[in-house]
Amino acid sequence: SNSTSSTDHLVTQLTAAHLDWVSYQEGITAGTCPIASNSTAEFAAKHDPVLFFQDVVGNPPDGSNTYCAAHHKPYSALAADLAAGTLPALVYVTPDLCHDMHGDLGCPSSINPTAEIQDGDTWLSTELPPILAYANAHDSVVYLVWDEGSVDETMPFLAFGPHVHAGSS
Repeated sequence: SNSTSSTDHLVTQLTAAHLDWVSYQEGITAGTCPIASNSTAEFAAKHDPVLFFQDVVGNPPDGSNTYCAAHHKPYSALAADLAAGTLPALVYVTPDLCHDMHGDLGCPSSINPTAEIQDGDTWLSTELPPILAYANAHDSVVYLVWDEGSVDETMPFLAFGPHVHAGSS
């Protein structure tokens, strides 16, 4: 329902610059375009922004769209791609609902806010170090972004990399 025909987005700019991209999503099936949420794997399609663009997913959006499928991988594939040094120019990573600090009834933490945050912190503390090591070794930048902020609407947005200056704002 949120599909748009606009081509004014980052993927279009990357393609025009001949730069590749991959969206690693926790809880998706390899070789598919994940246009629909998967409650058994806790994948929420709404958390993958490229799925909103028809030039990525088709018109109407199609789970077998080859362009989209070629640019989506299960998060479990990231470790091998990191080890092989084969990451594209842009990588977009999204944890599933059990690791994104929102939780879901199907998650071990259910919908307990304290446990949801702990699950997200634990996931990030395990998953972020190899990504940061890759970024440092390949002169890259990692952006860590939350989609919701505090009561004053402050949203954390952090940048990590060899040329990012500590304390910059």
